[in-house]
Amino acid sequence: MSLSVQNISFSYGSNQVLQDISFEINKGEFWAVIGPNGVGKSTLFRCILGLLQPAKGSITIDGRDINTMSRKVLAQRIAYIPQIHRPVFGYTVRDTVLMGTTRYLSAFEQPKAAQVEKANSVLRMLEMEDIAEKNYAALSGGQQQMVLIARALAQDAEILVMDEPTSALDYGNQMKILALLRTLAQRGYSVVVSTHNPQHALDFSEKTLALAPDKSSVQGRAEAVIDKELMKRLYNMEVEFVSAGGRKILVPQYREDGGYVHIPMGK
Repeated sequence: MSLSVQNISFSYGSNQVLQDISFEINKGEFWAVIGPNGVGKSTLFRCILGLLQPAKGSITIDGRDINTMSRKVLAQRIAYIPQIHRPVFGYTVRDTVLMGTTRYLSAFEQPKAAQVEKANSVLRMLEMEDIAEKNYAALSGGQQQMVLIARALAQDAEILVMDEPTSALDYGNQMKILALLRTLAQRGYSVVVSTHNPQHALDFSEKTLALAPDKSSVQGRAEAVIDKELMKRLYNMEVEFVSAGGRKILVPQYREDGGYVHIPMGK
């Protein structure tokens, strides 16, 4: 399985957001997309999901253009996991996960035993059986994000797309969710997430795509791509790196007054 993005560009009117972006995600890879606000991370994901049409370039899955796929067929290949949200209706965890199986059903068709068992098997795999009958809306943020991941897995798609999955979570739940995603990649899923924290990419992703404010991009193995020069390009900041426990740790540099060391724009 491969998801290939080739030379796509996208604009909102006269505002160019993406310019000649190319990368390829293969089976079992965990990619992180990093960059400051406004560089097009969410727009890129909407293009991959078929919700936006690039002005140029192509997006294919195993060589097939996603524009030739129906919404139902595309849902068989790609699952989108949104940020946590507070639903109006009080669905149970099991019912929320069961919603991921609806791609197998026609309109107005009720889930059958096979769909119920699929939802239950995902809950077992993620060790979430003990909260299966709880109200999704009453769960903690970390638990809600786990349920949304379970719903995506019940969809049986091979590609998991997540836009800032840890933005509303505390530190412990951030680590738990990212570790789970890395485990899913090791099990053969292709995982791509966006994050505002480059350290997440260093700690968990196999490869990184960095989108810069000047519309340029760089990609490669996280530990090779994320360096001092890239942090200047992306965030206009000075950083250092230290090694601890075999990990590459990003350390922002501070002034004596407690502020960050910034690089003048254009330098």
